[in-house]
Amino acid sequence: MIRKPIFYIAVICMILSAALLILSFSYNDKFEKVSITTEDGIILTGRLYTGTLDQCIVICHGFSSDFTNAYRLKSIFHDQGYGVLLFDFTGHGASGGTVTFDNAQTDRLSNDIENAVAFLIEIGYEPENIILAGHSMGARSIMQYAVFNMNHGPLVLIGPEINLNE
Repeated sequence: MIRKPIFYIAVICMILSAALLILSFSYNDKFEKVSITTEDGIILTGRLYTGTLDQCIVICHGFSSDFTNAYRLKSIFHDQGYGVLLFDFTGHGASGGTVTFDNAQTDRLSNDIENAVAFLIEIGYEPENIILAGHSMGARSIMQYAVFNMNHGPLVLIGPEINLNE
């Protein structure tokens, strides 16, 4: 007879624990869905997390990935007050278009970064306060962007895939 109340109390505790866990993840995860339209009409999807600092970090994902792989990194920066922009490159995640991976596509992807930076400038960020961080394909695309554009702040390149062949 005593086992039933203990069972019910355990179930209630598990439900309350699950609810608190869900609330803890969603509490500090307020974002604005963004759509960035490129010059050729492709829509890049993303999320903007506003911060308390005047700096924003654009996190660029790797090949065959999407911005959801950057959530943990986003949390680290956002918890320190930085604004964070996550977006899916052309042909990745929920963004439109298609892309294969060869040297010619790096131009396409660096244009995606250019559009993301232009979006941030348009909403009020100063270029020198826009930090570009990327991994693998994202890092390579940032390097391509940075070669031709000075409209940004620091660069963080993690494992950039570099192909020096023509």
